[in-house]
Amino acid sequence: MKIMRIVLMICVVICVNEATAKVSTAPYYYLNTGEALVITTAETEPQYSFSTSICGDFAAFMKIGEKFTLIPFYELVYQGPGLSMQTKEGANFQQQSQEHAVFVKGNYRFSEAMSLNSQVEYVLQLTRTGTNERWADGMYNLYSFGFDIYADLALGRTTMKPGFYYVNCTYPNYISLLGMIDKSLAIPQQDQERYKIYLTGEYALPNNMFLEYRPAYTFKNFKWQKVIDETGVEQGPLQQDGIVEMGLKLSIPRLKYPYVPGLVMLVDYAFTWYYSNQNSIQTTDTGSIIPNSWMPNFYDYRTHELTPQIYYTLPNKIRLILTLDYSLKDYASRPPQDYLGTWLTDTDQKEYDLTRTLTAGVSFPLGSFSLGINYVLTSAVSNMKYERYYKYTYDNQTIMVDYTFEY
Repeated sequence: MKIMRIVLMICVVICVNEATAKVSTAPYYYLNTGEALVITTAETEPQYSFSTSICGDFAAFMKIGEKFTLIPFYELVYQGPGLSMQTKEGANFQQQSQEHAVFVKGNYRFSEAMSLNSQVEYVLQLTRTGTNERWADGMYNLYSFGFDIYADLALGRTTMKPGFYYVNCTYPNYISLLGMIDKSLAIPQQDQERYKIYLTGEYALPNNMFLEYRPAYTFKNFKWQKVIDETGVEQGPLQQDGIVEMGLKLSIPRLKYPYVPGLVMLVDYAFTWYYSNQNSIQTTDTGSIIPNSWMPNFYDYRTHELTPQIYYTLPNKIRLILTLDYSLKDYASRPPQDYLGTWLTDTDQKEYDLTRTLTAGVSFPLGSFSLGINYVLTSAVSNMKYERYYKYTYDNQTIMVDYTFEY
C-alpha cells in the first residue's frame, strides 16, 4: 500500500504542476456485443448451446498542457447464456460472469523518446456457477485494488516499456473443500498479493519486419493459505507461487515475393512456467480429511503456445482473419487419472493437455460500427481421463456474430 500511495503522490504532483495549463477533453465509447452458437460433439448426438458476451468501455481523454494526459476509464464485461427459449436456471443453468473495472490512467511525456505512464485500478468480478448461487454470494467473486507504472522509451530501432504491476486480490466467499468439511479450516484461502515485473519491446528488423518481446516475472504471495504437509495438515509456510513468462511475436506486414497489399502475417510464441510451493492431498472417503496420497509440486506446469496469424484487408476495408493456436500444457509432477478417478501414481506418466484452435472470420466496417462473423473450431486431447467435473478431451465448434461501435 505504501507503493500505491507513492504512485498517487507522483500523479498529484504532476497534476499540480500542470494545473494552470490548457485542458482539452474528448470522450471515448466502445461497445461490443456478440452472440455465439456452440456445438459440442457428444457420444450420441451434438449438443447445442448459446452464449452472449457484452463489453463496454467508457472513457474521457483529458489533455492537460502539452505533456500530460489523464484518462478516467470504466469497463463492463458480461458473459452468460445466450438466446434460447429455455430458462437459464435449474437443470439448464449456464455459468454467468460480470466484471466492473474503474481505471485512472496518466501519461507524462518528458520528450519524444521518453514518457512515464501510471494507472490506478479497482476491479470487481462476480460469478454465478450454480442456480442456487446469487451474484453477491458467488464462490469465485473477486475484488482487487492495484496500480501499474511503466516507462515508454525509444532507443534507435527499439522501443521498450519496462514496468511494475501490483494488485491486491480478495475472494470474500471462497472456502476450500477442507473448510466445508471442517469449519475450523475455513480461511480466506485465495486472498493474495501479486507483484509483476515486466518488459515489452519491439525491434525493427530489415524488410519492414518487427520482433516483439515480452519477458515477465510474477510473484504471488498468499495471505492466509499455508502449505499442506504429508499428514494433510496446513501447517507449513504460507503458499507462494511464481510465474515466469516469455513471449515473442514476429510481424511481417509485407511479403516481398510477391508483395500483396493489405496482407499482414504474424507468428506469436508464448512460454509460461508456473511453480508453487503448495502440495496436494487426495482423499477417497467422503467426509474425511485424512489423505490417501500426498502429491508435492502438484501445481507446477509449463505451457507452450504457438499462434500463426494472417490478416488481409480488402480495398473496401473488409478484413479477413485466419489464425491457428496450438497450446500444450504439461505438469511437472501431477499424474493423470483413469476413467474411474484413480490417480496413476505407479507410472511415470504426467498430465498433459493439448488444445488446438482454428479461427476464421470476416469483419465488415460500417463507419463507426463494424459487423464481425467468426467460426472457431477447437479440439482438445489429454491423458487425464476422469471427466466427471471437467472435460479434458472434446471437440467444439463455435459460430459467433458480433457487433461493435467505437467513437
